Amino acid sequence: MSLMEAGGDGWRGRVGDELSVEAVVRICVAVAAEASSRGATGALVAYADRPHARRLAAAACLAVASVGMPVRLAARPCSMAAVACEVARRDDADGAPDGAWTVGIMVTAGHYGTDWNGVKVRLGDGGPAPADFLYDVDARAMTLSDDEVAAVMREMPGEGAGVVAEAGGDSGAGSGVVAPDDADWDACDGASWRDAAGATPADPNATHAARLRACVDVDAIRAVGLTAVCDVFLGGSPRMAADLLESVGVRAIQTARRVDGLGATAYATMGAAAVDACAELVVTRGASLGILSAADGTRVALVDEAGDVVPSGVVASLVLRLLCEYRLQTGSVVTTSPTSRVVRRQAERLGCPISVVPVGYANLAAETRAGHVLLGVQETGGIVVPSVSLERDALLAALLVCELMARRGMSLRELVAEVVDEVGGSEYGRRDVELDAGTIQIVRNMLPGINPAELAGLQPTRVDHTDGLLLEFADGAWVQVRPSSSEPRVRVYAEAPERDELDRLLAGACAMLRTQFA
Repeated sequence: MSLMEAGGDGWRGRVGDELSVEAVVRICVAVAAEASSRGATGALVAYADRPHARRLAAAACLAVASVGMPVRLAARPCSMAAVACEVARRDDADGAPDGAWTVGIMVTAGHYGTDWNGVKVRLGDGGPAPADFLYDVDARAMTLSDDEVAAVMREMPGEGAGVVAEAGGDSGAGSGVVAPDDADWDACDGASWRDAAGATPADPNATHAARLRACVDVDAIRAVGLTAVCDVFLGGSPRMAADLLESVGVRAIQTARRVDGLGATAYATMGAAAVDACAELVVTRGASLGILSAADGTRVALVDEAGDVVPSGVVASLVLRLLCEYRLQTGSVVTTSPTSRVVRRQAERLGCPISVVPVGYANLAAETRAGHVLLGVQETGGIVVPSVSLERDALLAALLVCELMARRGMSLRELVAEVVDEVGGSEYGRRDVELDAGTIQIVRNMLPGINPAELAGLQPTRVDHTDGLLLEFADGAWVQVRPSSSEPRVRVYAEAPERDELDRLLAGACAMLRTQFA
């Protein structure tokens, strides 16, 4: 039996190891069956711009069809936000009865590298499947017989299950199986896979783009003539991002490094070198800003016109300003526990109630579903505007900042300075301490009992164990230590008024971990 590792909103595995066509089929049969038992009447299968993702998505279609559920297959790679928009869209022309909903199945591995892939699930409101849904899917997957899975795999045209044979190989090198890239997919057997599943085509990117254009003041943006360097990392749709910017009046400059297609150089996260390259291009081309997105378009970073990266907490604060002061919207602000305190101070200034949840998109989504939430913010740069979608959306955040620039007649750098003047600035950082799985569990068990009297020469004024270990200090600085739920490492987050204090807090917390647990 082949099973992938369960994560916060789906399953993932290394290609050729935990990740196989059999594993994807098994999970997707179980997802479709569980969704159907909860009232779903159809499925959307989509995929990120990753090696093997198209073929795995086609296999997912066959799996869904095997339980008698109608299925649509995305025609192009897309972001998680596009999937959320598509499944949440109520298309009256389809004649869907009240209460009917579509389950979204996305072939991707988020911020993991190209040797990983997996399956994520989105429910009819566009948000992630809750823990009980994922648990029930796992239980169903475990009870599927090998014969049931094999029956689905026998329906695969051509090479069938052999498409993913070796870890990390974009074309199954050494297996004798060729996995076509974007350019020759339709010329190969993509259509036959869709036909075998009885799938109809879908275009989540078009739905997403239309939704975003309807959510911003296009006339205001067009009037100021902005130029943006656009860099979309692994999992998103670079061409769609550039086309969307152009359609709202922002001249888009795509980085030469990254183009659509599985044969292109792909990055899961925004590394320092790539951010520096974007910043350099912003300056040399005289652009108004740089827009970077990663992890299937769920994380955003902005670069100002001088080539400086805008802190993620400030980006969220700018979005909040637009929603409150120009859209006159109200509601609470939800942040994960290690999110920059700049967001909380901006929320307080604007009169928004604040809720703090443990790290994890599932926790953020649960809070946004439960109440009147205006904005959700993750420490990693994920920004949720629930009035638009329950999914984190890098392009939406960037467009809202562009609108704020237009409405205030200010550059991005000027807007950042204004936030700092009004709520104060800070230095924010994160370091990771890699430990083996056994030690990670020891850290997890022992952290609730650790109450240091001082760290880096500073005495904490508050100690909290709600989400790892949080120490707060009199000058507003803080440091948080928490084991990752998905990787063998401990995350150390910190924020302080000055860079020197930030570095001391990060170094002190890492040293504490190594001393007590190494």
